[in-house]
Amino acid sequence: MSELEKDEFYNKDLIGCSVFSEESKCFGKIVRILETKSGALLEVYNNNTTYLIPLNKSFVMAININDKALVIKNLEKIASL
Repeated sequence: MSELEKDEFYNKDLIGCSVFSEESKCFGKIVRILETKSGALLEVYNNNTTYLIPLNKSFVMAININDKALVIKNLEKIASL
């Protein structure tokens, strides 16, 4: 594998990361990354419910690999779908 730049990561590094709303509410953990033709999906598990969130800038506000945390935009709206 090639060496990563400072702010780069492998998708597999996201497994186990906690997912937070913009209001810092913990929503669940990433249990798997699904690779599709249109891009990667984060499979997030919370209280016996699984959510799929696209891994792109439209949804993901911030990723902190060191803290194992992601901040997702409009997370409550996504959860209600």
